[in-house]
Amino acid sequence: MKCPVLIIILFAFFTPLLSAQTKELTKHEYAVLAYGAQAKTEREMRRVKTVHIYQNGVDVGDVISETIEYEPSINEYSLTIRKAAKGTIREEYILADEQEFVRQGTGRWKRKKKDRRPIPTTIGTGAVTDGSGDSPVKQETEVFRRVGSEMIDGHETQVIEKIWTIVDNVGSSKRTSEFYQRLWIQSDGRVKKEESRSTENGNAWSHTVSVYEYDPTIKIEAPIRSAKQRK
Repeated sequence: MKCPVLIIILFAFFTPLLSAQTKELTKHEYAVLAYGAQAKTEREMRRVKTVHIYQNGVDVGDVISETIEYEPSINEYSLTIRKAAKGTIREEYILADEQEFVRQGTGRWKRKKKDRRPIPTTIGTGAVTDGSGDSPVKQETEVFRRVGSEMIDGHETQVIEKIWTIVDNVGSSKRTSEFYQRLWIQSDGRVKKEESRSTENGNAWSHTVSVYEYDPTIKIEAPIRSAKQRK
């Protein structure tokens, strides 16, 4: 499978940034930077281009390219293209005027039916035991740090990183899962880029890269007008 140009462009941005600029952060320092940037970003009209690659599991080799446009707290548009061994799937979604619309491929837009299924009142913990009825022995560690700076599309950004490691010991087996998240934050406090990766026992599982564009001209409208709107 040949990688789409978009994948090459997005992943070309990722370079190891560990250097003399690396500085350990406390959990609080990281939270102030990360959550502050994400909160500011959510108030902006923006376009987010994402590439997600499955590197393991039943969906190994699948590539999802997604573009989402947002009008804060109002409307949303998304285009999702999934490339897999069975072919390419294209889906579009619009949320506008408190209504949802979907379109498969280049077909006609349809109103999305509301989900009337009852909401579960109980949720299982999903905990794994060793057969004795005991919960697994779990060790968790978190590392937070600033890993340098990088210029992206003319914007100077500072890069922060979180690494979360979980070690499960169930009986004689041991499973180590690692989750990485990096944020590229512009000087105006908004997110420019986001990257996440996950591994299990050293094997890559998934890799996602998102690049943010801010566009005050974004306008999202319902693709189907009601009879009342057509009058």
